[in-house]
Order: sequence, then structure tokens, then C-alpha cells
Amino acid sequence: MPTIASTVLSACFVAASVFAQDPSLPASRPASVDPRGVPSLSAGFELPAGQDRVLYDAHEGGVWALGATWKARFGADAVEYIPCFGSRAPRNFPIRMSLRSARVGDDVLATAAVDAVRDGDSVRFDRGALVERYDLSLDEVEQSFTFATLPARGAVEVALTVGTELVASPIADGLRFANEHGHVDYVKAVAIDGAGRRLELPIGWRDGAISLTIPAEFVAAAQLPLVLDPVLTTVSAFGSIANQSYADVATLQDPDRLLVTWLRTYSAGDEDCYACVYDNAGAPVGGIATIDFTSANWYLPRAASNQSARNFLIVGQIAAGGNVWVGGRTVTDAGATAAYFDIERSGVVGMAGATSTPTVGGDPSSAAGSNYCVAFTKSVSAGNADIYLKLVRPNSTLVSAMPTLVANDVANETWPALSESNGGSAWMLVWNYRWLSSPFDTDVRSALVTTAGAVTNYLTVAGSFDMEDLPSVSSVADIGAAQPRYMVVWTGRPDIASQADIYCRLRTAAGTADPIFNVSAASAGGNPTFSVRDQSVPRVDTDGSRFVVAYEEFETFAAQWTGIVETIAVPSPGGVPGTPRFEETRVVMPGRTPNVAAFRSGSQQPNPRYVLAGWNPVTTQPFALIYGGYTAGAQFSTYASQCGSLPITATGDSVVGGTVTIAVPNTGLSGTIFGYPGYIPLAGLLPNCNCVLGVNSGILSPNPLVWTVPSNAAFVGTVLSVQGYSAGGTSCMTILDLSNTVDFTIR
Repeated sequence: MPTIASTVLSACFVAASVFAQDPSLPASRPASVDPRGVPSLSAGFELPAGQDRVLYDAHEGGVWALGATWKARFGADAVEYIPCFGSRAPRNFPIRMSLRSARVGDDVLATAAVDAVRDGDSVRFDRGALVERYDLSLDEVEQSFTFATLPARGAVEVALTVGTELVASPIADGLRFANEHGHVDYVKAVAIDGAGRRLELPIGWRDGAISLTIPAEFVAAAQLPLVLDPVLTTVSAFGSIANQSYADVATLQDPDRLLVTWLRTYSAGDEDCYACVYDNAGAPVGGIATIDFTSANWYLPRAASNQSARNFLIVGQIAAGGNVWVGGRTVTDAGATAAYFDIERSGVVGMAGATSTPTVGGDPSSAAGSNYCVAFTKSVSAGNADIYLKLVRPNSTLVSAMPTLVANDVANETWPALSESNGGSAWMLVWNYRWLSSPFDTDVRSALVTTAGAVTNYLTVAGSFDMEDLPSVSSVADIGAAQPRYMVVWTGRPDIASQADIYCRLRTAAGTADPIFNVSAASAGGNPTFSVRDQSVPRVDTDGSRFVVAYEEFETFAAQWTGIVETIAVPSPGGVPGTPRFEETRVVMPGRTPNVAAFRSGSQQPNPRYVLAGWNPVTTQPFALIYGGYTAGAQFSTYASQCGSLPITATGDSVVGGTVTIAVPNTGLSGTIFGYPGYIPLAGLLPNCNCVLGVNSGILSPNPLVWTVPSNAAFVGTVLSVQGYSAGGTSCMTILDLSNTVDFTIR
């Protein structure tokens, strides 16, 4: 009977496996081949390299439009045309135009100040007596004035007031506004009547105004409507248009979505911000999202996600008109943007004082009512900077207009960093603490922020006499210890002139911490080529069991900074934290200033994949990579222990939190033996069985064996083995066949 046979087999195999643990028993099985494959970065996925169409946005002051060589604001007060003279231009040099007057003969036409209306790639102002219209393409802006009716027949004159730092001079077919960084041509004025008759016109310039005149003779014979039509174009003196740089990344789950946000340097004083959403294979979803391309300067964009709302929040430090504040914008998982909103801005919302260096943390909970947390530096008085935070709803509204104070000691507190996610319970917040008296060094401090915005459990993470700064912190990881832990990383050096290394420390929500660990020294492994290099600007996140640390390193021989990424496991057998252990070291990225987010950051759904984003100073372009996987096909290896003709198959992913499935054909009585690699000759142990058991300390398991790898980094590196058996053969006890043994390594 099958039940009796299963019991007998179980007793025989377990007895054989236990007996084989006797060290006096010889074993001749060759060492198991490590089946983990070669860890690597993915080939990366492409960020949009350029524009294929004019982009639009509704923002402060009217309708904004962006071409390849220009951007413009269309407001009720004026039209501002801002040429792109390139990233090396010291600032923007806008041309501000407003309609001064329109006349027909001696009649002055009444023209109203109205808001702009966009219709496709056209923006118009319906001013009553005429329609002022702008037809937009990537490389030029065509301006026109249309008269559907005229009070009389006579010369038509339009005058435009112009304000600009650029110097105006006449050229063959119009005007040129120029400086050493480039020029804008205002040219090709033409009159066109309703019958298609055309007349090229001169463009006048006097006392800061452009004048365009259609002669009375042409007007007298014209069929209405009558159109007056010049064109604006831009040429940069440097050839290149705008560099792109600094990138951050965030992730959403179920289904997975990745967001990358980056900066485009329009001029030295004007950074624009963009984003793009991707699926988990790196395919774009929804195209480019414009976060800000106004004349305000966006800086240090940071991103996080909210699972219940299925959106991302991008925050940035914004400067314009001598003011500095923090604003934000949400992007859906399909790539659609909501309206911009102020988060903390003196005179608008919150406290007085400049606000800078924002950071944002998200929430992986699918329950309604979850929020984002935004922390920032507030310059409350001269020489006194403190850390504050606000909770922000995913619908772009603030939970409270006034910020919550985090730290205002007699020191300068700056550069806050939040965990990418609160793990459904709490964010960890870290920041710089600069002593204003002896020893004048910088420490790293931390606190827990609850989902309700309460700040608790303060702890000094790094407080020696060294310079310890630029911290980052992961989401929470359950690494098998008594309490889940966050990893804090920072740059440390004895003084400002000394070599900089990367350090890390695990701390709990309750406010306890493990010993400090020098990541740079352990990674170098005594190799002087690496141990003498400066490392800085670390970032960290976790897949729930392991940690990925990314930072930039100065390559002395190449005289440039480059990005490095490393994977660290922190085994904690018996609930006692262990020493950090590298699973992978010194993987080089194609650029610098890397940021990192786990695919399932804080979601308690372990997944070995991460997204890395940074920028390449050589190509002046951002990059994004998927990291943490292994080359395909090398998850499992096979030890030749087959006895008979029974095949065995293995599929799945042997990473912590992953699932492996191993099976043999089912003949009614079949199963698997699951344990460690072994070599146990069964001759003499089982009757009529000249076979080898390839599993040691095994247990009898189902067929197929479907096993989820525990989410505990203590098991990483463990090699396990599975062998199958099935009735219907003749190789063992005249009724069984055994398969080969499948080996796999937990990673």
C-alpha cells in the first residue's frame, strides 16, 4: 500500500541520512558547484534623451511651454521668451514682450489684458480688436496678430514693448537680440490677407519697442481676416543645449512601477526637473512628466511613493527672486502629473525663513489615509539652521500648514534624510549635527517619525570627534533579530582635509544601535588601490533582509568620481546581530552620485531587485539601472546521482523571500528528499539498492517540493540539495528509481 511504502521509505532515507553524519564514514562526492551565477547590473533602461514635441504646463503666471531651444511663459501681463543658451550660460536672458498698442490709420484699437488659452500647439490671447497668437514648434515660435474686422481702412501698426538684457541690432530680415552666450532672431515678418496675398515687412526698433506696419495700400485691397506674422528662433553660442544630471528613484508595488526624476540645467541659475515612470522591466509608462521647467531653479529632487494612492511625490529645493523654499508635485503610476504645490514657503505657507535640502519618505500600505513625510532644513535666523517636517497627503494637500520641529539644539542641524518607506509603521530620519563650539565637528543624529508625524526615540548614530556627515537611511529590514533594524550610512573622516570613508550602523526603532562598521575598509580588503580613495555621498535601502549601499568614489588615476554599489547582509543567528558581510563588492556604475531604492522597499515583500539612478559627468546625462539579480539560467546545479531513468526539474529563484519548485514525474508514489549536499551509498543500508543518496540530514518532502526561502540574511550562502524518488522503477528495492540531486545556494 502507498501509505505503508511511504512510511518505510521515510524511515530508510532518514536513517541513512543520519547515519551518514558519522565523520568516520568516508564521503567521495565532489564539492558542490556554486550555482548562484554571476551577480551583475542590468543593461539599464533608457531615460528620455530629448524632446520629440513641445511640452506644456500650467504654473504660476500662466501657460508654460518648452521647446528644444526655448521655453516661454504666456501670461496676462506679458509673454516671456527664454532662450536656451546652454548649461554654461551664467543665468537666463529672457525677452519680455507685451502689446503696447494697435492702430488702424488714426484709430487706436481697444485691446484687453486677458489670460492665455492653449489649443494644441497654439496659445492665443483674444484681445477683442485682434487675436494675438503663438504657434509653437521645437525650434521656433511663430507670433501672429489676426484682425477679423477693421474699423476703417488704413495702415495697420502693432507696437510691442520689449524688456531684455540682450542687445538689439538690425539684421537682414529683422532684429537680433544677442550677447556672448547666444542670440534670438525676431524675423520674417509678413502680412497675409484672407485671399492668400502676402507682403514681406520690415521690423522696426526704437526706444525699447518693436514696431510692425502693414502699408495702407495693402490694407485697402486686403480681404479679411488680415494677419501680421513674425517668427522667433534661438541660437546658442556653445552648440550644446542643456546638460542633464542628478537623478533620484522611487518604487511602487503590485504591479511594480519605477519612477526616475532628474534635473536639466537650462542655465547656471535655472535647473528644470523631469520624471519618467517605468514598469519592472524598464519600459517607459506615459512618457516624460514635466515637474518644473519655469524660470525658478529646482534643486535636489527627491522621490517616494504611496501605495494606497498609486502615486509618487517629488519634492525639491526651489529658488527664485532671492527666496528659497520647498515645493512638490505628484505623479501617478501612469506618468500623469498633478498641480504643483508649496510645501514650506516663507510668506505663503509655514514659517518665515529660507527652506532647503528636502527629503521625502513614502508609505507601502494599501490602506486609505496614509501620507508622505517631508523633512527639510529651516534657516530660522543667521547661523541657525534646524530640522522640521510635515506630513503631506497624496492628493497634494498638507496635513498641517505649520511644520513640526525635529531638532533645534544650539548647533546647526542640516541635510536631513528619510527612509524611502515607513514600512507601514515609522520612518527613520537622520541628519547632520554641526557643533558651533569645540570640537567644531559634525555628528550624525537620528529619530523615529511615526505615521502620525510624532518624533520619538532620538539617538546619536555617530558622535566621535571625526567629521561625520551626509547621512542616508534605509527602510526597515527584518533580519531575524529581536527588533527590525534600519541601516544608517554616512561619510566619515578625521577632519575636512583627510580621506573620506563610508560607514554604516544598524539602529532599531526603539533607539538601540549595533557597532559602527567601516564599509570602505571592509570593501577594500586591504587592497591599497582602493583603501586610499575618497568615498562620499552614500545612499542605502533594503529588500527586507539585505542592504544595498551606493556611493561615489574618487578614482585618482582617472581624476574623476564614479559610482560604486555593494550588497551587505547582516546575519543575526538566535536574534543576536552579527557582523555585516558583503555578498557583492565594488560593482562600478557608469556615473556618479547614485541613489537607490528597493523594488519592494518597506513592503515586507522580499525581492532582491533594486533600482539605481545617477548621472554621468562625461555624457552629462542621467542613468538608471536594475540591480540585485543574477545572470539567467544559473540558479541550480546538478550532482550526478541518478539511479534508473527518473528525471528531475528545478525552477524558481533561490533568493531570500523567493520560491523554488523541484519535481520528478508523479507515478502515484513519488516524493523528494530535502537537506544538505551529501554522499551516502545505499548499498547495505537498503535491500537490493545499489544507489547513492545525494542529500545529507534530509527530510522526506512532497513532490513537487515548493519551498519559500526564509526572509533571513543568516541563511544567505547556505547550499541545499533535493533528490527525487518514484515508484515504478527497479533500481532500489526492485521498486524505486532515484533522480539526480539538485543543488542551490540561498542568495
